[in-house]
Amino acid sequence: GVLGAFTYSTTGYEQTSIPGTKRTFPSKTTITNTRHDCGVVSTWKPVPEHVQSQLLCPSGKALKVVAYQTTISFFGVSSGEDFACSGDSYIYKPGATAGQVWNYQCKSADAVAKQTAHVIGYSTMTVGATAVRVLHISVATTLSGADNGKSTMDYWIATNKPVLLKETGSVQATQKGIDYQASYSLTLDSLTPKA
Repeated sequence: GVLGAFTYSTTGYEQTSIPGTKRTFPSKTTITNTRHDCGVVSTWKPVPEHVQSQLLCPSGKALKVVAYQTTISFFGVSSGEDFACSGDSYIYKPGATAGQVWNYQCKSADAVAKQTAHVIGYSTMTVGATAVRVLHISVATTLSGADNGKSTMDYWIATNKPVLLKETGSVQATQKGIDYQASYSLTLDSLTPKA
């Protein structure tokens, strides 16, 4: 199944325009999938001060982002947003073809995120000794409102069951006059979750 804690080899960092805030992510991080409402909450916590989660729910055999939340603290000051998504908020869609595009949006109390998903195509990735067919979708986000910025997230999701094999992300955002930047890459170590 897709429930449980999956370990990912990780690279990346985050920083703000305030000197001394750069944080490098550990070389191994975990995404924990727990059952919730219509589907699964997938939580990544690379460092204690950074927690991001997505509520992913099946729509037929596709997978939609129903909501997401990010909380990031620097110097003990936390900022975060809860977004609820509407429209074609798929990050996995069986039968999707390379070049296909769909749009959706997610709203928080004071910001709007407009997403465009691009299907890059199919490939095979090896995890351990297992070759796995994956669908690669890239999601570009433009954020406006109290926060503004841009991000790109790429997801490689197995086609036989929706396990995330790889994710890369880059974020550039401004909130309350402070610039935030992050870049990361996650690659799955094992198809078997830790109990």
